[in-house]
Amino acid sequence: MQHRHPFRSPQSPREDRLPIVSLLALSIGIFVSQTAEFLPGGLVPPIAEELDLDVGLVGQMVSVFAFTVVVSTAPMALLTARIGRKTLVVTAMAVVSLSNVVVAASPGFEGILAGRVVGALAHGLFWAIVATYAVEIVPREKLGRAMAFTTAGGSLASILGIPIGNALGEAFGWRQAFIAVAIVGSLVTLVLWRWLPRIETTKGRRGSSRLKFDRSALGIAMICILILILIVGQTSFGPYTTLWLEEIAGFERATIPIYLLITGVAGAVGAILAGNLYDRYPRITFMASGLLLTAALCLLAVVADDGFSLQLVATSACVSLGFAGLPMMLQARMMQTASPQMRRIAGAVQTTVFNVAIGGGALIGGFVVSGAGVGALPLIAATSAIVTTVLAAAWDALRRRRPAADQDEAPGADERAMLAISTTGSISLPGR
Repeated sequence: MQHRHPFRSPQSPREDRLPIVSLLALSIGIFVSQTAEFLPGGLVPPIAEELDLDVGLVGQMVSVFAFTVVVSTAPMALLTARIGRKTLVVTAMAVVSLSNVVVAASPGFEGILAGRVVGALAHGLFWAIVATYAVEIVPREKLGRAMAFTTAGGSLASILGIPIGNALGEAFGWRQAFIAVAIVGSLVTLVLWRWLPRIETTKGRRGSSRLKFDRSALGIAMICILILILIVGQTSFGPYTTLWLEEIAGFERATIPIYLLITGVAGAVGAILAGNLYDRYPRITFMASGLLLTAALCLLAVVADDGFSLQLVATSACVSLGFAGLPMMLQARMMQTASPQMRRIAGAVQTTVFNVAIGGGALIGGFVVSGAGVGALPLIAATSAIVTTVLAAAWDALRRRRPAADQDEAPGADERAMLAISTTGSISLPGR
């Protein structure tokens, strides 16, 4: 009996090269979507001033967005399961763009929140589908490079997109910043519509297959645990990096942007290296990245006492170098582990877990800063990194010992089981 390649649809591009235009369009879409998510963070003061509202209340724009993503992504993925993926991606990008127009044009805070909720619904669905798209348009042996290519959009959003948006807000007003994101998003929508290839919608079989447990669900759940441990630890430190640099490392405020630029570039390099190496050496690349991240975070406590020094900057660059590829590799593992019937819901659950972990990490970091102090955060991040690395290695060893038949993809995915996992986790922690 012949089987189609589980990681490629009949409409896929040639196997000997990456579909660069399609991957670039997805990457830019991620850039716009993530920039839209975090843009209000730097525009809260002018928005509050214009609307004569409390700064804390206006700051909830980010929290409302994140909470909506956490709660809605998995259900939205199930509700739209029979709609073509290209149609969903293009529509979601268009709605993200339109939501920014709504925010920019709203005379009051209620309209702004409504625009943010609509944008969050589209954002979560967009990420859930994009997470699976690369799997369908590239050969399995090139998945790492494809994932690195698409996730680069998120890295660029944190390095360039949000600062540029904030600069536009300062120069021309906060409404114009949202309009600028909407214009770029509209152009990306056209590019996605024109150049993104159509892929088949995988439909699970009806009847008794609904009662069968998809054997890839266990692997999906394990990867969700790895994502949760890693991201909670790293984001407990991330929001307080500036505070740590000033209080522990003795940085002057004027040198912090230079530091952030250097570590941002190191992160981009790390993502590119991991993407290229992961295809050939997946386990070794993941373990090496995790160990580098752990060692560099531990070393920060030793070198962080002399201001802007070469050893501190080099160590911090190693932190970025080690961490940058890990989320991408976990996403690649997720798509390689999930059966064809489970990929869409796996992408949705993955998006939910990332958002829960980011919100939970920031919450834990705040408690640690108030208690043990900001100096403890690198050690917490290091602990999460080594636990993630060891668990991943143990899981790989266990899977290698299992009979090959137990690792085959099972037909008839019980997607509602994964939805239960997703929605249970989404309630336990606040959004970003």
